[in-house]
Amino acid sequence: MDSRAILSENNYFFKNLEGRSLGQLEFKYFGWHKCSTIHTNYQAQKRCFDLHIVLNGKGHLIVGNNHYEIKKNDFFIIHPAEVTSYYPDKLDPWEYIWIGFSGENSIGLIKEVCPENSYVGTLKSVDRIIELFSSIKSFENKKSIYGILGCLYNIIDEVETNRMYLVRQEEKTNNDLILNAQEYISQNLNKKISVQSLSEYLCVERTTLFKYFKKYLGVSPLKYVNSYKLRIAQQYVCESNYSFQQISSICGFKNYTHFEKCFTAYFNSSPTMMRKNTKYGGISDLTLNKLGDNK
Repeated sequence: MDSRAILSENNYFFKNLEGRSLGQLEFKYFGWHKCSTIHTNYQAQKRCFDLHIVLNGKGHLIVGNNHYEIKKNDFFIIHPAEVTSYYPDKLDPWEYIWIGFSGENSIGLIKEVCPENSYVGTLKSVDRIIELFSSIKSFENKKSIYGILGCLYNIIDEVETNRMYLVRQEEKTNNDLILNAQEYISQNLNKKISVQSLSEYLCVERTTLFKYFKKYLGVSPLKYVNSYKLRIAQQYVCESNYSFQQISSICGFKNYTHFEKCFTAYFNSSPTMMRKNTKYGGISDLTLNKLGDNK
């Protein structure tokens, strides 16, 4: 879709709405800007939230010590009273629309569309947003302020819906990665599993792997691997006649001494004592589960 004919044949459009409200949002102004290579840095300190949606090109956003590279389909938010700088890329300057708004629902909306840093997000597509923004021109001709407000409200709603779709897709991808990691650990129980071997198998960076494990499982990759090995070892100790040397080998410990040390530290009971107590009814299945959950 050609966004150059959105509202004007010029490269800039701005309209002050003087705080008109729709629902729980109060709209201050809106505009469209197709920047050129001669545009330089903008420094802003707003009295309301400023939502910028990039339709084409690239640019940069600076908030405090954080520098964000912005591209087509990205959006960024300037917070009230926060000094922010932004400027177009010199080779591929951006084109964007922006909406200034405040109101009772504004903070909650910002947290939904940018849950992590509340500054930058990515949309699947801006086509629907361009359609909505383009329709503002007809409402301008009809002098229908509520038609304009409706379009702006729908644009913000589209950003929220679009963003949530990508968040759900990202969550699914991350969950799949964790499931694949767990399957790899299960299938390679008798081997030494390092963060490097796990990240290579999953084709992700070590830092990414660590972040996902902490987020979804609450522990580092190595702690999860050791915990998993010990829980399986616990089952063998309590439910089989395998020797401790065999269990040590099955669960991928380098030797029995190392296995016994790890097992005792994890369960606060040696393999010998746990098997003895289980055999004579000294430790119930419920207690065994609790022992594992306490670590």
